[in-house]
Amino acid sequence: PQPRLGGGKARSESAGAFILPARGRVVSGFGELNPTGYRERGIRLAVEPGARVVAPAAGKVTFAGRYRSFGNIVIVEHGNGWATLVTGIDRQGSNIGQAGSEEPEIMVELRRNGRLIDIAALLG
Repeated sequence: PQPRLGGGKARSESAGAFILPARGRVVSGFGELNPTGYRERGIRLAVEPGARVVAPAAGKVTFAGRYRSFGNIVIVEHGNGWATLVTGIDRQGSNIGQAGSEEPEIMVELRRNGRLIDIAALLG
């Protein structure tokens, strides 16, 4: 699904600082080729089984659920056209979720008005 733009509280033109949604080892970065031959649209992290997954910044969850081959995903709108999409979530909960139990990977994409942005440049 495409994140809906707008809604949420207005922010400055700058998104401010983001955090990674989970602690882990970077498997691939924005624009790198992944094992399936596609360019990464975000940052992919190898995380511990059951790792806590949090929102990369304050915002409103606008979608949480299964989506095609991505499994469970969460889309968070941060206001002023900024949104993140987090995949690889096994169980959703009070954070935004929890990583799976076998070789889990979390992927986070950042978009501004629907355009992909490298989140690494905005990590706080």
